[in-house]
Amino acid sequence: MVARISAADGQPQEPTEAMLAALHAAVPAWAADPVRYAEHLGLLTDLHYQRYLRDRQPAELDRALEVWRHVRPDAPGISGLIAARLRMMGVQVEDAVALRDGGTAGLAASVSAHSQSLRADLAHLRSPSILGDLLRNATRWAETVAANGDWPAAADAMDLATRTADALRRTLPLDERARAIAEHAHLPLDAASALTRADRLNEALVVLEAARQ
Repeated sequence: MVARISAADGQPQEPTEAMLAALHAAVPAWAADPVRYAEHLGLLTDLHYQRYLRDRQPAELDRALEVWRHVRPDAPGISGLIAARLRMMGVQVEDAVALRDGGTAGLAASVSAHSQSLRADLAHLRSPSILGDLLRNATRWAETVAANGDWPAAADAMDLATRTADALRRTLPLDERARAIAEHAHLPLDAASALTRADRLNEALVVLEAARQ
């Protein structure tokens, strides 16, 4: 997904109301093409979400959520790469809504839910770029909820991060794996710490033993 629209000279532009209106007006034109329809709605979601991050206007987040509810990442013919990027976009919007409407407890519940769901999807992800994005996001989610003292949610997100790092290493060429192992060596310890704080000691021990091997 992209958060900017390029002008004729290739320079990025902030989306204006006129641009967004034109993109909304174009939605019906893509309805007959499930893949393009999903991508178009994903772009609109992203643009409204970026405007929300910039201006913190609740209406922009509501618009992003409204558009996102019509996105189908599982549209027939859609590539796994695009589907995964759409999913990541949706997670960001849902977390922002959960935080706004439910405070830190709402955010923690959202992070736990999508961390568990995405963990189940790892077996189907084969793109290093998507796995890298997911790893960065999972780590960020864990840090955010841990800062609020929500250790069960942090444990779910760190467990996802550790599993994603393992999946990422398996997709990399052999000559890049040693670097990735060194770069992510801290993740099992971080995950074990979060799991222990969440009273999931047995899972923490499993993570540490898997890392040792």
